[in-house]
Amino acid sequence: MSGGGGSVGSGGAGGATNAGGVNSTGGATASGGAATREPDRCTVDSDCTVFEDCCFCEPVAKANPPTGCPADCKTGACTVSGGTRPGAKCAAGRCVFDRPCATSTVTCKSIAPSCAPGTAPEIDQDCYTGRCIPAEYCSDVDSCDTCRAEGLACVRYEAFVQSVHCVRKPPGCDVPTCACMDACGGISCGEASDGTIGCFCPSC
Repeated sequence: MSGGGGSVGSGGAGGATNAGGVNSTGGATASGGAATREPDRCTVDSDCTVFEDCCFCEPVAKANPPTGCPADCKTGACTVSGGTRPGAKCAAGRCVFDRPCATSTVTCKSIAPSCAPGTAPEIDQDCYTGRCIPAEYCSDVDSCDTCRAEGLACVRYEAFVQSVHCVRKPPGCDVPTCACMDACGGISCGEASDGTIGCFCPSC
């Protein structure tokens, strides 16, 4: 159930969309293969894996593998543009890439790409990769401003560590609520007047 694709081609800007996969040329596409799914639900990191074929690169639940594309290629979509293959983890109840998009994690001299709404700069080993990925596939983002795109909701974690996540709203969840988003993983959930979801752990 994934709603966005993996990394786009080098430079990022203008490639990615809010929903879609990554085709073998590095550009984003809004339909086809795994890209028609919504982000997969998860509880722990081991629930997730990275699905890769000639057309798509997506974090998915191991128990719910997507249907791949029929193309035949030597290099998968995760690495076709020269990047390294990301891992997968569980964040805010969804399978995501094990890649942050929060700029505070960047320590090397690299330039952030200009990313379209609903996408964010991918970061690997404390450096920008030069690519943009769908914001819901980031392990975290800078702020809720990154999530201000159609179909996304902002989830703030105030538990062991503070973090912000863009989560794609499930069907029928036009107005984000704790019940329909199910993004807090069993800890306390609250709904803010600005439409964000807050996850709290008073005893953590």
